[in-house]
Amino acid sequence: MVLEEKDRSVYHLRMVQPRGGAKAPCVPSAEAFTNAFGRVMQDAAPFQKQGRETVRIFLGRLIELPEISKELSSSARQAKEWNLASGKPVRGSENVFVGRLLLKSEALRELLGGLKLARVSVEKVLIPSRDMVNRWKRGASYPNKRVPYDCLLWVEVAASR
Repeated sequence: MVLEEKDRSVYHLRMVQPRGGAKAPCVPSAEAFTNAFGRVMQDAAPFQKQGRETVRIFLGRLIELPEISKELSSSARQAKEWNLASGKPVRGSENVFVGRLLLKSEALRELLGGLKLARVSVEKVLIPSRDMVNRWKRGASYPNKRVPYDCLLWVEVAASR
């Protein structure tokens, strides 16, 4: 896992495959995330004192964080604001709907450790088509309903006080 710094208020988290390793998904441990986020907040501390209260981190594709992806699909499936038949929110955009669900996500808060989740933004939300749902079997890592399961995820965090 690599954190690429842009300007000490924006970071990109990249999962790096071990050299010569299998092409299986790389899912870092909770401890690796905690250490990485700790380094970010330590690096950003002087800038927070100058008025920047949050640090923005690009976490990448949600599907690479399976616990959060599964929680998102499950929450959407149960939400009254989601239309399972059409695979869309009852009102508004998929991005806003998914962002609101992720802001409440226990799995995401757990991943962030002691950091306060201030804001979530998403783009390119993926929702399976009817054909895809028909091909996927129950128990697969993908949802068996027309619910969101992947997106590009940005979080804004602040050190807990």
